Amino acid sequence: MRRAILTISLHLVVVCSFAFTDTLYLIRDSIEIEQLMVSQTTFCQENEFDLQNVVLRVGVNENVELLIANTDLIDHTFTIDGVVNQILPTSLTSIVNFQITEPGTYRYYSSIDQGRLIGASGIIQVGYENETSFFWNLNDINSSLSHELSDGSQNVIPSEYDPDIFTINGFAFPSTVDDTTGYVVGSVGEEIIISILNSGNMEHVLHFHGYHVEILDAQIYTKQVGWLKDTFPLKKGDGLTVKLIPHQPGVFPVHDHNLIAVTNAGFYPGGMITQLNISP
Repeated sequence: MRRAILTISLHLVVVCSFAFTDTLYLIRDSIEIEQLMVSQTTFCQENEFDLQNVVLRVGVNENVELLIANTDLIDHTFTIDGVVNQILPTSLTSIVNFQITEPGTYRYYSSIDQGRLIGASGIIQVGYENETSFFWNLNDINSSLSHELSDGSQNVIPSEYDPDIFTINGFAFPSTVDDTTGYVVGSVGEEIIISILNSGNMEHVLHFHGYHVEILDAQIYTKQVGWLKDTFPLKKGDGLTVKLIPHQPGVFPVHDHNLIAVTNAGFYPGGMITQLNISP
């Protein structure tokens, strides 16, 4: 599935200074989740397959430079809708430069079927880099279909789509409580920012126990910006930012309101469940 990477040397006439730089590895592979084998493509931090797409935290109008090594056997793209859409040739390392002018939670992804349909989708948080932040990248997977999408024998999500795995940051409950990027820890009165992205192939609805949150921004369903809610929808591909200021201590669950999405291979509890752990 993977190849050695050849890095292209680029000779630039103008030398620019970039405030944020990082290196990502685009990798497609198979892995076991809750005793089911799935095929996924992810933007990894290291040259080793990982179900967690890298979270990027940048400032508003910050110059961003990414080196992205495409280890896959096919071309992909690095896409942020309305910002950048650059081809990532197979087995090469590409340089991607961009800026984002408004704060928010954005989605970066590969627009290729063997990318976006099987997990190559991550969070860019813009403008909250100095805040206490947590990140929830939601995904849904049909284990059998994931292999067909990966090998190219299928290139669409069928209307009778029936996922059997549901994850937050690549983890299904109870493993979600061990994920330090998603398991929310804070104290009463503290301002907590949560960046949420729906990278899956169906809509999801999140429900908070114990608290309401304020929706600060959204990329697709912008009607809900300004809402103070304990339950709200996430359209496919939507990224939104919420602010939580806890008024009481305790450990409270957050979960998808779709019952199938809180199971692992049909067994409850599992899937899209995480927790808020708030101290006095």
